[in-house]
Amino acid sequence: MSKPMKFPRLTSISISGLTQIIEGSSTDYKCTAHYSDGSAIDVTSNTSWSENSNYTKFTGPGTLATLNVPSDTTFEITAIYKRKRSKL
Repeated sequence: MSKPMKFPRLTSISISGLTQIIEGSSTDYKCTAHYSDGSAIDVTSNTSWSENSNYTKFTGPGTLATLNVPSDTTFEITAIYKRKRSKL
């Protein structure tokens, strides 16, 4: 009798990319899914991206554009993939 196949479980996701961005530019972020068997897969294009600033916006999967800002400002990036969430 054969054993049933076990598939690795999604344990977490992480975001990688710059933590400081020059105004009026854009940069790419990557979302990586981490699994219980130790594997990791780039899931950037299948991730929901959001940010909490009036001076930034996502223009594509993982691509963040910044607008002109009146002074230095902070913002937070959130990635969601299969109900897992990561912030940067």
